[in-house]
Amino acid sequence: MKIPLPENYSYKDVANVKDGILYIYKSSDFEDLMYDLTYATKASDTCYYCGNPIFRDKSTLDHLYPRNLGGPTLPNNLRICCSTCNSKKSNMTEEQFIYFRSLSPESQQEFFRDISLNNHILKKWFGPIIPKDWISNEPIEKIIIYFYIYKEVRGRSYKKIEKNYKKYRHIIRPIIVDRNFKLLNGFTVLLFAKNNSILSVPTIVLENVELD
Repeated sequence: MKIPLPENYSYKDVANVKDGILYIYKSSDFEDLMYDLTYATKASDTCYYCGNPIFRDKSTLDHLYPRNLGGPTLPNNLRICCSTCNSKKSNMTEEQFIYFRSLSPESQQEFFRDISLNNHILKKWFGPIIPKDWISNEPIEKIIIYFYIYKEVRGRSYKKIEKNYKKYRHIIRPIIVDRNFKLLNGFTVLLFAKNNSILSVPTIVLENVELD
């Protein structure tokens, strides 16, 4: 996958774009970097879903494919919208939410229940519900951990991954790596896989990003 990159983009003293590649020089919150990059590439003063005017300080970023379905925090999967639409969309995909908005309030409740059950079944059978050309299954021994991880890795995030794996028998959240397979996001997922002898994990490879 390639993420959209504006020319002459830079983020604090952490990352910048050069010759079509996003170079990341220091350990930072990868998701914060992706949020900033999304605003830089998809700037809009109207909500992506309802079209109503919004200002940046009142806007939110929505995951087209929700996090709980495996949707990554990347510009390809983020859109600027109002908080009302973001809240109503909940854990629906973009396509599901667009159809949801066309229904009457009574039909919306029934549709949301059906979609929640359907998504649960799909995760159990197939794992992450995101476009298949975004991810590949990569052996964990191929992944390079470049930055030291300072966060508590056995905390709430680890327990959530453990709970979901017991429930679905799949790792739902893909890890994200640069074009050289250096880990950008998903250390806890990788740790869980190693601790449980899982040999490969769903992986998103960013072809135009490099840890330098």
